[in-house]
Amino acid sequence: MRLQPNSGLSGRTNECHPNLPLWAWAASKQLRIRARHFCASAVPRDVWVETTNQAVLTAAVEAGCSRALFKEDTLHLAQSWQQLATFQALSLQQDGSILDQQENKVGRLLKLSCKADLQKAEAAAKDDGFLLMDASDWKIIPAENLVAAFQSGAGKLMGVAGCAADARVMLEALETGTAGVLLRTQDPLQVKQLAAYIAQREAEGAPAFTYDVATVTRVSPVGMCDRVCVDLCSLLQPGEGMLVGSFARALFLVHSE
Repeated sequence: MRLQPNSGLSGRTNECHPNLPLWAWAASKQLRIRARHFCASAVPRDVWVETTNQAVLTAAVEAGCSRALFKEDTLHLAQSWQQLATFQALSLQQDGSILDQQENKVGRLLKLSCKADLQKAEAAAKDDGFLLMDASDWKIIPAENLVAAFQSGAGKLMGVAGCAADARVMLEALETGTAGVLLRTQDPLQVKQLAAYIAQREAEGAPAFTYDVATVTRVSPVGMCDRVCVDLCSLLQPGEGMLVGSFARALFLVHSE
């Protein structure tokens, strides 16, 4: 499913991270990193909406969104709105399961607030269906960790976002992004902004990469080089870091010390 723009609003492009020489390094030819490049326009993003505002649903359907999520106490809205527009209503159960209208399980929503929740989400990468990552109560959204975990899994990772800007963060994580987003909003403008951003990104063919594990087998001194120190010791927590490299086609994920 692809959202189509229905407004003149546009979002930023998804460009590769600019070069950031934190420190000089050199490795032998035995260091190999494979990054298979493909066009993001070939990977349509799933966009769902969760709302109690009929105007939001109308904007989503007009933009091409075909799925809306309802809690059990708002499911009556779906029955009413389906008389006015065509969309698939999904229901969120109390245990986090997501069911379609035939009561088949299509995925689940998992709230992330601690490391244990993150580990559960990473383990779910091997399962079929959608995993909706709700990290609204977590200060640091671990989208990058989960995008990497879902690269080779059977599941599809989706992020829960409260606005178009937060949705863009999910769709740009690790330059690959989540498979889609659930936009939880009462504002039709947020739907239009997200639709315009996705359409622009797909039209421009924003780059995306798959990620492989590399093993450093030897380090060679190269003498004097440019050196930059970024002191983030008071800001980064264990598991956080930076994408660093001297060219955009391959970057290293360097963890904080």
